[in-house]
Amino acid sequence: MLGGVSFREGTSRDLRATYGLAQRAIHGAAALRGLVSSEPPSEVEIEADWRRERPLVEFLAAQPGGSYWIAELDGAPVGYARVVAFPGVEQISELMVDPDHQGRGIGGELLARSLAHEPSREVGRLVVATGQPNDLGLYMGFGLMPAAGHWQLRCPTSAFVERRSREVNSRETSVVALKPERAVLEWLRLERPAMGYERRALHEFFARERACLATFDERAGVARSLCWVSSEGEIGPGAAESPGILAAVVLAALDRVAATLEPEYLRVFATTGSWRLLRRLRLLGFEIRWPSWIMSSQPLPRLDCYLPVRPPYVL
Repeated sequence: MLGGVSFREGTSRDLRATYGLAQRAIHGAAALRGLVSSEPPSEVEIEADWRRERPLVEFLAAQPGGSYWIAELDGAPVGYARVVAFPGVEQISELMVDPDHQGRGIGGELLARSLAHEPSREVGRLVVATGQPNDLGLYMGFGLMPAAGHWQLRCPTSAFVERRSREVNSRETSVVALKPERAVLEWLRLERPAMGYERRALHEFFARERACLATFDERAGVARSLCWVSSEGEIGPGAAESPGILAAVVLAALDRVAATLEPEYLRVFATTGSWRLLRRLRLLGFEIRWPSWIMSSQPLPRLDCYLPVRPPYVL
């Protein structure tokens, strides 16, 4: 117990309730930064988001070797943490505490229960953390150090389309869509050099849920860059052989979302190491919306060749 707060392991029956808690916590943090109004999201809005993100949440919750802990007060969740395990790495995909109950040590207690052992060379640890000093300090107590920035970027779609129309020319790299089985094989080849880990199960899931765009080396018969994009406009992850060719496939994904969905804004995540991609996106009108940090217990080799997942449950 912690001031009346109890802790228990979560089950699949808890997923919808903790998802709603996460949406309210994220909104509260955004409101403090002046990014959104102080009015919390309605249950109708949360339910619409849940329908869109539910398959990914349920997939991550079902992965063996992870953990899911819930903090409760008077029978209602006030915080939770989930750790998702992939071969050689565990990622803290969510650590959420209700804004009304922050500062009471709930987050630290959830991490202590979720991370029962120290990170090692055999099993690394990752998290995408907000940029607040107290958040970074909390994670550093569990063997994680800042490895790179993690920027959420946003651009009005109309501005992107207008600038992109002036930029596209005959020299633009050709992009193709890969069949699901081929996409997974190419991801297994490109992901490990970029971020140090191989997540077959994650990409097999994305192969069912998203399309994979790729630039291709016809002579070698292999993809040079890859990017997943969903029918709902979620872009990422992406990976490339080198930093200079990551932008082409990311821009193709943005073109696809702009043309098919015509959202008010285009959104994508990028690492601070992706200098060439960031410069290209900046010229097209993208601005930093929300700065965070990628923290890791091991050095990550080539994040300048990697585009993070959106939504950011995993890196």
